[in-house]
Amino acid sequence: MIIPHSFPSINNNDYTDLEVLFRESFVGSKVDLNDLIVKKINNFLFAGETYVTQSGSQGLLIALKNLGVQETDKVALCSINCPSVVNVLKFIGAIPVYYDVRGTSDFRPSKSDIETVLKEHSPKVVIITHCFGVLVEREIISYISDNYEIKVIEDYATSFPSVYSRNIKVGQHSDCVIGSFGSTKPISGGIGGFISLKNSRFTPEYDVTTDENDKITFNINISSINQRLILNQLNRIDSILFKRKKIVEFYTKYLNIWQHSCDLFRAITFEDTGDLAKDLRSIGCELDVRSCLHPYVSSSDMENALNFNSYLSLPLNIKMYEYLVENKLL
Repeated sequence: MIIPHSFPSINNNDYTDLEVLFRESFVGSKVDLNDLIVKKINNFLFAGETYVTQSGSQGLLIALKNLGVQETDKVALCSINCPSVVNVLKFIGAIPVYYDVRGTSDFRPSKSDIETVLKEHSPKVVIITHCFGVLVEREIISYISDNYEIKVIEDYATSFPSVYSRNIKVGQHSDCVIGSFGSTKPISGGIGGFISLKNSRFTPEYDVTTDENDKITFNINISSINQRLILNQLNRIDSILFKRKKIVEFYTKYLNIWQHSCDLFRAITFEDTGDLAKDLRSIGCELDVRSCLHPYVSSSDMENALNFNSYLSLPLNIKMYEYLVENKLL
């Protein structure tokens, strides 16, 4: 059996709920489901106007427009990143400028990494990427926001639903937070994402013409099928995180896993996975191990980020947990 690298957490309750939707013969977006999803998302965010979007990329596009980013404006972002982030910037004609990561085995930036880019390029916006479940310290985000004339976007797409110690929420010191419920994310509806805006100029009322020139409107609705899948997983989020934690604990019998929290998006290692793969293969299990999932996107050499061409990502999905339990390895 091959354990897939990314696999949405779908169970029998999801199938039952989807059958109900089909019996209703309506799969358009439902306001009540949308409101419940927003309420769940806001459990992890500081106050802002939160919207469910069709993707994380759409959320980023709206965030940039809300902050007034135009063609040729510079946007600072981490050099280890999802290519879709760079593609959104190029789509609107913005110019990406990159900062390095903190070390050869740490995806987070340091304050000095970001400051160097801000001083050299004077970007209009900086995107702070919370990578793989490990959050950039609030003190860094607060310092950037307080000491520079710059707008801050927190990219929460691969770290939702991580929170800071003492359950402090994400987004206290930024202008907006974006997230994703795409097919490879910890919480997935197949498609979907979210955006939380402070000082919002956005309205989801896309079918009403507005004379307000400063308003931004866009159709962000997702179907009730995707809404129901997202909501069901949000309702069982504690169970999902528990199972993912147990998978990481199993991996650490063989490898050092880059881990600062139990709610990881990826199980990352810089070590040889040979012994782990051998033992699992003996019970009929093949791991879908991936390399360099968030690639080095900068065209310039950066001392620390270049090392991240060599990391490995192990499956961290519920199918893996079920297989380990079934074979009495957990």
